[in-house]
Amino acid sequence: MSLISRIDVKAIVDIWKGISFEGMASFQNEEYRRDRYVREVQTYDWFGNPALNLVKNTQQSLLYPEDVLNLKDIHNPAYLMQANNRQYQYYSALLRYKRTFAEVHNLEGMLGINAEKWVWKDMVTAREKMEDSGVYDLNLATGKQGNGGGKGQNGSYSYIMRLNYNYAEKYLIELIGRRDGNSKFAKGHKFKNFVSASAGWVFTSEEFLKPVTSVVNFGKLRLSYGNSGNDAGLGDFDYLTAITQGTTAFGYSPAKQVSTGLGNNGLISLERTWERVEQKNIGIDLHFLDSRLTTTFDYFIKDNIGMLSEVAFPGVLGGKAPKTNSGHLNVKGWEFTIGWRDQIKSFSYYANFNIGDTKSMLKELEGADSYGAGVNKSVNGYPLNSFFLYRTDGYFKDQAEVDRFYALYTGSNSMGAVGKGTDNELRPGDTKRLDLNGDYKITDVGNENSDLQFMGDANPHFVYGLTVGGSWKGIDFNAMFQGVAKQYIMRNDWMAYPFRTLYTNQNPTFLGQTWTEDNPNAKYPRMTNSTQRAAWNYQNNDFMLQNSRYIRLKTLVVGYTLPQVWTRKVKLEKIRVYFSGNDLWEATSIRDGFDPEMGAASNTSGYPFARTWSFGLNVTL
Repeated sequence: MSLISRIDVKAIVDIWKGISFEGMASFQNEEYRRDRYVREVQTYDWFGNPALNLVKNTQQSLLYPEDVLNLKDIHNPAYLMQANNRQYQYYSALLRYKRTFAEVHNLEGMLGINAEKWVWKDMVTAREKMEDSGVYDLNLATGKQGNGGGKGQNGSYSYIMRLNYNYAEKYLIELIGRRDGNSKFAKGHKFKNFVSASAGWVFTSEEFLKPVTSVVNFGKLRLSYGNSGNDAGLGDFDYLTAITQGTTAFGYSPAKQVSTGLGNNGLISLERTWERVEQKNIGIDLHFLDSRLTTTFDYFIKDNIGMLSEVAFPGVLGGKAPKTNSGHLNVKGWEFTIGWRDQIKSFSYYANFNIGDTKSMLKELEGADSYGAGVNKSVNGYPLNSFFLYRTDGYFKDQAEVDRFYALYTGSNSMGAVGKGTDNELRPGDTKRLDLNGDYKITDVGNENSDLQFMGDANPHFVYGLTVGGSWKGIDFNAMFQGVAKQYIMRNDWMAYPFRTLYTNQNPTFLGQTWTEDNPNAKYPRMTNSTQRAAWNYQNNDFMLQNSRYIRLKTLVVGYTLPQVWTRKVKLEKIRVYFSGNDLWEATSIRDGFDPEMGAASNTSGYPFARTWSFGLNVTL
């Protein structure tokens, strides 16, 4: 059960000639309560006798009393009570000024402060066993007991300044300055200054362009530069050495004693500060033909400088390194929109299309110079989520070709599981991986000296949407399409390829598509029930990379509103009948049968993909 309460208070006072004061306070409280109990469900054999095992997830156990909420098959307490509280406070005090001089000089300014505070408290308790008597309560549970809890808080404080000026709504300038402070940083690094500036020019207001305004009735050029702070991923008191408390068996006759230790072995950072997000943007807005045709275009460059990142250190460090300002990410992108809206007598219609793309480049991150086979989250000099895969040259035609391959590449690191003389030795129909660097080894770790090749990234590119609709004499319709023109995926998990895992269902898409002596030109290598050989044949090979491009009809609504001369006869203002459908159609380049919006996963732990149709009636009294 969750209960949220909120109070907002706002006051505006006009002081004198365009000067006003605005104060605001907001308080939000969220209470979460949960009672969870587990009833053991017996299983039976074919003769009706109780079996040894209970139904999965009904076995009562409390394996981790010190971490009660770590629920899983082997840790499933009979009764659990949980209580969480979240409080949020917001305060702002702003002094505003707004005046117009000589009817064309519009000036607006703001100066003020705002503050935010978050406070959280958690508590949980559990007991291991409980008889099913039809009454369920913590007091009726027995056995091992566990409990836990915690509380914390963080806050931010900002000084803000904004100045806007425009001349006759033709030339526009905005300047913003702010000094932000955050409790998540150590003393001396809590506050940092950020600025931004933007300018706009409505060029169709110029006299020399008046002759073209019958076609281009509105045009605006926009430029902006700004930077802001980011504290994502930091804990409330990460800059302090945390002390943990627990129990340890100690003494001549070992018994549990209270013990203390250092959280994360005392590894902290006192020097880190705000990550600076810097963005530059240029854009243009155009309206044609009395604004029936509208279009916009934006191009931006964003840099995350001093990016808060986790640096990988050798295990001898003795703990997890704290996030530090050790990264630089560059992202470039653009977005284009175009729309048409018109009316022909009683028929009105519209269509809007948008498309955009972004490209990332990790310019600097300590410890991110190497990569492995598959998708790599962070590699210097490459986009985020980059694919480094094996290049392949078809499949072995016969045993002689397999023998020549082994003769050349017996020193390969990555052939250990399928090496010569093993139970998983390669055979005709298996995949031929290429030795790209010519060292007579098929290597998959390291850097450019390996045999892996960069083959793109897993980020979506050319994301687009289309909305069309219209109405005519009570009939209305609306359709929304969405899609992605380019997104590479490498299928993972149990059903990624045949026999990746033996004890699960297999993907039927591969049936009839694999190599056999009678089908040597098949799309995929031969079937094998050896998981190691199947991994060699399929996993992280270039031909398994798919472009998950698609277009899908996300929503379709068709309705009809009865004429009012009919509805008013029955004392009703409006009656509308409609059909609504979701995900009714799609086209995709995915070739292994999965839904294109599902991503790379092949383990569908939730509901299967569904299309929905519904019919409805709206009545307005």
